[in-house]
Amino acid sequence: MILHIPHASYHIPELIKDQFLLSGAELQQEQLKLTDAFTNDLFQCPEAKTICFPYSRIVVDVERFPDDLEEPMSKVGMGRFYTKTTDGNPLRRQLHPTECAVLDEYYTSHHRKLTHAVESELNKTGQCLLIDCHSFPSTPLPCDQDHSQPRPDFCIGTEDFHTPD
Repeated sequence: MILHIPHASYHIPELIKDQFLLSGAELQQEQLKLTDAFTNDLFQCPEAKTICFPYSRIVVDVERFPDDLEEPMSKVGMGRFYTKTTDGNPLRRQLHPTECAVLDEYYTSHHRKLTHAVESELNKTGQCLLIDCHSFPSTPLPCDQDHSQPRPDFCIGTEDFHTPD
């Protein structure tokens, strides 16, 4: 079993802080909305391998498709690299290719770790259960595609794109 915790961190590397257009307090508020706080504490299992992304999802969201043409959330500025806040306001300035390369490395490094963990589990046991660990706000964010309420306390499900028959 692998516990995948992609959005628990608030950390933004110093190297990239100047990419963001928000004040320090505004950036913290945005992070509070987008961080799956304490999921690294809530989801613990000594027998499982845990893969936790060490950076805030506003640095790069490792659960987005790498190509914005395939990523539905890119339409609201929340593809792999977020450009808009949850309210649709500008979040980040235009990035230079070298800056994109740094963010790409964070993204691909995380996926290499996750892929290695899955392959290791498959080699060891012949099967792998991957649990994607998230939390959800009680009310939808403006950027959310689903605005129905009440919202679930937790979600156990599958995603057709990622789950084989």
